[in-house]
Amino acid sequence: MAKAFGVPLLGEIEIEPQIRIGGDTGKPVASLGEDAPGAPSIYAMARNVAERAAIVNKTSTGSVVQIL
Repeated sequence: MAKAFGVPLLGEIEIEPQIRIGGDTGKPVASLGEDAPGAPSIYAMARNVAERAAIVNKTSTGSVVQIL
C-alpha cells in the first residue's frame, strides 16, 4: 500500500499470536519490553514513525488538511 500511495513504508507487524492475545487481555506485548515475542517489530515501527514525524515537522510550513 505504501508503494501504491507513494509514501514511505514505516514498518510491518508480523502475525504473532502474542500480539493478539496481549491486546485482547489488556497486556500489550510492547509493555513487556522489546525482546518479548512480537514486540521487536512494534518497537521498530514506532521508531520509524517518530523519525518520519521529525522529518516532516522540520520541512513542514504548517498544518495541511487534505480530503481525498
